[in-house]
Amino acid sequence: IGAITLLEFKRQSAPKDKTNLEWLAYCYFHHGEHRKSCELYRELVNSAEGDGPDPLYHTYMAACLFYLSEYKEAEEAALKGPSTKLQTRILFHVAHKFNDESKLMMYHQQLTDSTEDQLSLAAIHYLRSHFQEATDIYKRLP
Repeated sequence: IGAITLLEFKRQSAPKDKTNLEWLAYCYFHHGEHRKSCELYRELVNSAEGDGPDPLYHTYMAACLFYLSEYKEAEEAALKGPSTKLQTRILFHVAHKFNDESKLMMYHQQLTDSTEDQLSLAAIHYLRSHFQEATDIYKRLP
């Protein structure tokens, strides 16, 4: 809350400060205010000049949209972003929400041994009532 307050205060004097908006969107996301975070990422995408917006803004916006249960929009935003492990995890979870087995398997194959990817895989196993597979993954994590 303190960081958000400080960043919002700074925003009053410099409303287009890209770095400030990035940090504010990050703080809102981690504070659970996904709609506000999404609006800031959308503002960053739309206000970009020169070479255009940082493509990661689309991925971050996709994470916000996923948490807002706007799965179709989350998928569209994620696909506009660069190919990253975060993009793969978001699309993996979206595929689960849409019960799209072919996409689920495609994104499953793209997951790595990273802790974040393995936690996503365990979550999907749990959500699909594959409790033993989820437990096995949790036990293997460092």
